[in-house]
Amino acid sequence: MQTREKVAFIDWDVHQTTQSFAFLRAAVADSLDVCDLWYPMAERRSRISLRTLNAYRYAVFCQAISPMRILRRTSTMVTWAPMYDGEGFCAGYWRLLAETGTKIIAFSSRIGAWAESFGLDCLRVRYYPNPDTWPEMPGDPRIAFFWDRGDMPFAYLRALLSDINLRCLVYRHDPRFPNRRSEISASDIRQFNIEFVETGFVSRAQYVEMMRPAGIFIASRLKEGIGQAFLEAMAMGKCVVAHDDATMNEYIKHGENGLLFEKGRLAPLKLDDIVTAQAKSRTSIRAGHSRWLEESKRIPDFVRQPSSRRHELNWSGRLRARYDWLRYCTRLFRQMAFSRVYGKLMTLWEQA
Repeated sequence: MQTREKVAFIDWDVHQTTQSFAFLRAAVADSLDVCDLWYPMAERRSRISLRTLNAYRYAVFCQAISPMRILRRTSTMVTWAPMYDGEGFCAGYWRLLAETGTKIIAFSSRIGAWAESFGLDCLRVRYYPNPDTWPEMPGDPRIAFFWDRGDMPFAYLRALLSDINLRCLVYRHDPRFPNRRSEISASDIRQFNIEFVETGFVSRAQYVEMMRPAGIFIASRLKEGIGQAFLEAMAMGKCVVAHDDATMNEYIKHGENGLLFEKGRLAPLKLDDIVTAQAKSRTSIRAGHSRWLEESKRIPDFVRQPSSRRHELNWSGRLRARYDWLRYCTRLFRQMAFSRVYGKLMTLWEQA
């Protein structure tokens, strides 16, 4: 029996519970021997040592990746699956990344275009869950489900749901995430018949029962890396309502298999549009899953192939990359400082 080559599969420890990248791991494991390396999510960037990384010929990083100083020195063939909602898109960083020979698995067209513009080898794929692993339960088009994860102001929901005459809005708050419950007034609770659910991580069976009555799933993130939650809702036959940004608008065709909105131009949802989307959401996931099964077969070969675009920047290129990186960090610092000062001023104003 031929021994399979080993690959380090490097991911946040929290994903051991959520299984967020189990589908990618399964695709890699199709022809490679996967060795899991977990690190704390609080670190944000992988702190896998150079010695540990060099013990493997191949490595796949999920979402976060090692610092540049490790990537420059490693002899390992590195593949990274970055998420659209987690990247700052700093041009300087990506120019330096191209020097390292890192390859990109892009689950978003935005990520793919960005990576290719800096000369990185990129494999574009689009993941779809298997709808047969989720029950078909379109639900009541006058019951909505919203999982508050801190991104979306309640004012958006107020505008979107104002004309539907909801029977119930199931409002889930997970204490692990910031929330906007303070924005909800007593009149909102009466108008939308809000039912609050306070819960952390739940099992799949519990989640299915929580979702069962709802016909509308409101995606709470304004942008996503992949968007497991809304894809699972589509697999159940729900009408997904989402912000018009990646990755939601890469899966949803407005008015066909879901509904998209622009935060600057909010308009009330129509009941007929919701029912139409319910009829097509599950079938679109089924068609997409068939494509994913074919696309995923390319992943192991992509992980094994050497980078074809590794190159060294000349001195002017290095200077430009570092200048871009410095500008990006400065901008982030200013945003953080402004946020703190603004928050302090608002607190003093309220106390005055």
